[in-house]
Amino acid sequence: GRLLEMPFTHHIIPVEVTVNGEYLGNYMLTEHKEVGKDRINIGDEGVLLELDTNFDEAFQFKSAIYSLPTMIQYPELEDEEDEAIALLKMAEIQSDFEEFEALIAADTFPENGYRELFGLRDLAQYLIVYYISANQELNHPKSVYLYRKAGEPYRMGPIWDFDWAYGYNQTDDDHFIHPQSPLFWDGSSARAGTRFFTRFLEDPEFVEILQLEWEQFKADLYPVLMDYIQGYAEVIR
Repeated sequence: GRLLEMPFTHHIIPVEVTVNGEYLGNYMLTEHKEVGKDRINIGDEGVLLELDTNFDEAFQFKSAIYSLPTMIQYPELEDEEDEAIALLKMAEIQSDFEEFEALIAADTFPENGYRELFGLRDLAQYLIVYYISANQELNHPKSVYLYRKAGEPYRMGPIWDFDWAYGYNQTDDDHFIHPQSPLFWDGSSARAGTRFFTRFLEDPEFVEILQLEWEQFKADLYPVLMDYIQGYAEVIR
């Protein structure tokens, strides 16, 4: 994500943790995901949404068509003193998102203006990260974030979590098991996230953008990524 210069990508710093003289192991130190000038900088009027099947926030909704479990991370509506105003703001955010969702699901897709409301290059870079890491969380969806600055299109990000990545096998609760599994599920395994995000792959213009972004990444940045992984492994070791 940082190589692709994706906005709001967190740092990943390995640390060893010792508490009261007891060594607890190796951990990853990263920033907290929160809206702010030096964090997720989307402005006071921006919106940050999380798509997650945990569906455990105070202000949330299931989208009308794909039934995406959508939680409003920002604005922080639970801090609104007037509950009626908070509910009104939530309704506006839901309506705005579902208008966009309706364009994705429409028979007129992709030639119906949806591209003006969504950052396709951002999605392409987002998918590159998920393809490389085999992060299956898009399918549920889990820990999938998208944001919108005032007056701008929806954009994917920040990338987060990845506990269903790297060849994860749910049965054994282990990783590096299925490196060749496809990113997206099919048949009876398909979930709300699967149906929503594979829809973009039916847009030839987006597929062309994705292919171009991948070719550029593979040529210019993939070798840098491989060197980084080796260096990171040595630090951990």
